[in-house]
Order: sequence, then C-alpha cells, then structure tokens
Amino acid sequence: MSLYRIVYCSESTGLDKHDIDQILETSDRNNSGVSVTGMLLFNAGFFLQLLEGKRAEISRTFSRIAGDTRHKNVELISAAPTTYRLFGSWSMNYVSITGNAGRLLKKYQVDASFNPYSLTDKGAESLCREFSELCLTDPGDLGSGVVSGQGEFYQ
Repeated sequence: MSLYRIVYCSESTGLDKHDIDQILETSDRNNSGVSVTGMLLFNAGFFLQLLEGKRAEISRTFSRIAGDTRHKNVELISAAPTTYRLFGSWSMNYVSITGNAGRLLKKYQVDASFNPYSLTDKGAESLCREFSELCLTDPGDLGSGVVSGQGEFYQ
C-alpha cells in the first residue's frame, strides 16, 4: 500500500468543548472506515493536524476538512509520500495543549504559545510525534484533554 502524509494548520472560528467532541467523533468514524490515521493538536484557537493513509483517502479527507466552516485559514504545511505510519493505531489522536506542554512547544517555537503557522514541515511533524509519545508514556504531564482514537480519555 502506498502511504501519504499531510500536515496542515488552521484557526478556529470559536469552538467550544462540544464542537471539539463532535469533530473527534466524526473523525474517528470517518477515518477508521478508510484507514486514515493521525493526530490533532488544538490550543489558543489554532489547530495542527497530521493525517496519513492512502493518497486518495487523504485527499478526500483534506478536501472535506478544508471546507468545514468551524475553522478558517487552512494552510497545508507539508504533503509527501511516506513508507510508514507515525500513528498506525490511532484513527485520530487529540491533544488539547495544557499543563506542562509549554516546554515542548518551546522546543519548536520562540515561546510556549501555540502558533502552528510558524512551524516548518519537519517541525510540525516532530511536534506531533513528541506529543504522541507523551500521550503514551506520561499523559498526565500534558494536562487535561488527551484523547486517543481508541476511545481512551486521559485526564
């Protein structure tokens, strides 16, 4: 199977927890049916998402996402073929960046604020990877709001 990976960012149009929950439920349902995996980071009104799967499925998924009115200024950061999945076991992993996550953001940005538009393609991918590793090894270190596509919720 030929795999493809994209990373994009966008700005929220004013979402609350219920809206985020709906996005996650829909993403889990849609992605698991077409073998799309990935991670969604959200904080301070910004989204950063990494998606991986078959190129045609990623293209359809991104087209649907780009047309969603719950966010704006959708910007593709990277799109490239890949030989492996970073998030093979998650239809969608979600991290609401709180708690001690600021130290991880400082590694990729000037300060602990979250502005994915300033990330490079490799930086965005690495940030997603490091957050996923924290989700698996020490989810309490991130604060609240870590949800894996397996339906687990870490408080």
